Amino acid sequence: MQFFSDRLANRVPLEQLFWRDMIMYGTTLNFTFLVCALALAATDWPTWAAFLVFLIPLPYNVFIWHCVWNAANRLDVFPRVTLRSIATGWLLLVIIL
Repeated sequence: MQFFSDRLANRVPLEQLFWRDMIMYGTTLNFTFLVCALALAATDWPTWAAFLVFLIPLPYNVFIWHCVWNAANRLDVFPRVTLRSIATGWLLLVIIL
């Protein structure tokens, strides 16, 4: 629970939140569940089951996106808009992929 409360309270440095939690951990988590979903689909499991496995990391993705979005409030206008755009693009990419 400390993991989540630290991020919600902005007690985690923005660089760590973005690069480690979102880009590294989030992308790895999404890729892992994508591979699992593709494996299920390839072994004739129902499509809905593979889709549900694909969506398992969605709550983490939205949580980290929200934390990065809020942490970006400490930045100036251009870096804030840039970081929020990258974070939103990442979220859309992992959901659509």
